[in-house]
Amino acid sequence: MQAGTLGQRIVASLPLMWAKWVSLHDAAGNIYWQQGEVLGPAEREAIRVALESFVGKGAPARVNHPLQRDRTALLLRAEDDFHPFLGFVMLVVDDRWLRGKGTAAPDLPIPVVRAVREWGATLGCGAQGPAIGATSSTAEMKAPQLVAMLEGGPRVDNAEADRYLERLRAFEIELHAQHLTPIQSGTRIRRYEILMRAAGHPVSDSAPQELIRGAEALGLGAVLDRRVVGELLVWLAQRSEIWSGEPAQFSVNLTTGSLSDSNFLTFVRLCLEKAQLPRGLIAFEAQHEFCRREPQYFAHLAAQLEQAGAGVVIDNFILSDTGVDLLMQPGVRLVKLDPCITHDLVNDRGHQARVAAIAQAARVAGVHVVAKNVECERSQALLQALGVDFMQGYGTSAPAPLQAIDEQRELRAEREIVDPHYGAEPADAEPRLAATG
Repeated sequence: MQAGTLGQRIVASLPLMWAKWVSLHDAAGNIYWQQGEVLGPAEREAIRVALESFVGKGAPARVNHPLQRDRTALLLRAEDDFHPFLGFVMLVVDDRWLRGKGTAAPDLPIPVVRAVREWGATLGCGAQGPAIGATSSTAEMKAPQLVAMLEGGPRVDNAEADRYLERLRAFEIELHAQHLTPIQSGTRIRRYEILMRAAGHPVSDSAPQELIRGAEALGLGAVLDRRVVGELLVWLAQRSEIWSGEPAQFSVNLTTGSLSDSNFLTFVRLCLEKAQLPRGLIAFEAQHEFCRREPQYFAHLAAQLEQAGAGVVIDNFILSDTGVDLLMQPGVRLVKLDPCITHDLVNDRGHQARVAAIAQAARVAGVHVVAKNVECERSQALLQALGVDFMQGYGTSAPAPLQAIDEQRELRAEREIVDPHYGAEPADAEPRLAATG
């Protein structure tokens, strides 16, 4: 059933003046139907909350997310018999109609429950039609320079490269994870950056930069990246208890060679299909300079990764002429600030203004912001006030082997969930709003 028909049924079943906004989304957050007030930063943040909350086993069927101006976003997960998360419906409602606190919220009209269920079935069979604002797929771009980048890539065929390739294959790696510390209340997702280390060395050892630089110089950076991605996916597939209970994301920083290698992107897609992990659990980091220099290719890359179920992280982000456009690319859910704009943050009002501008733009785009290498407590408090979502650094969370994640991760605060049994439709129920006072 088409999104428009289901959306109209939802609106018709809601009490007059109750819903300020109704929209139907797929599992990537794309809007297929909408009606109501203008979609602002608070509503886009609610979309991000839905994407974080509905992935993985044990995810709730319904999440209550408070907004500004006495409104609340009711986020309703859409699924079918084979997929636990295919999309969601967002209802932005007036708080005056929420009779009660916490989990004591009014029941939804039965037609809404049915429509959400049918939206899941529609997404499952692929009959939902194009998303609002969708144009021809970026993956179908035929610009000569783009095709050249995808089909070309660095190719080295000489004795030096062969010897270095054997060295890369023999190098024993160990994966570590660094937790990104949330500094805003209500943050639901756990984020980690995956770091490659030499096996058997102390935890504090840094990455083998000399080895990485040599590989990139010979066009062999993708060899190391393949090993990191392959080992990480196997580990995640074997330990679903790490990520199934609450939203999580693990990001891998790719070399420039991998980013521009079509064979590597095919390898990632095939690995993700085989691993059968939740959408967005894996993300890949790209340097802002690379994204800014090749905006057309980055748009293609982001679309390809998003289609494969992976997220995108932009590292060392700054305000640039293409900065806002980069934030709006599909799959981009996180940017890491360049340390140059967080240096001496307490005393530099110019840096404060840049951080605040990026944080506001990211919030409108539905993207989290991370500050790196921040150790000063005054800077941490200021970053929180400016709207930054996470911090990353040895002072807040040092890298640790993957095996230590389950032992060291802190228990997150319980998510504010409304009606955990949502979706169980009474056989003889009539549409109603139950008073809970």
